[in-house]
Amino acid sequence: MNLSFRTKKGTNHFTLRALFTQKINKEIRILQQYNPHRDYEALRAHPERFEQLRGDYPLRRK
Repeated sequence: MNLSFRTKKGTNHFTLRALFTQKINKEIRILQQYNPHRDYEALRAHPERFEQLRGDYPLRRK
């Protein structure tokens, strides 16, 4: 199945697979930069260390 749309310069065609792959690749890049599951696992393993984990939280750049 192809999706297409008109632009001023012509017609562009994107397959659903290409759009899906692009979205997944973006999410993978984001998770490589910051994976919230690591924080979740650390907190679940040591809930008593919440204040320390929060205090040692690295600042992320946008």
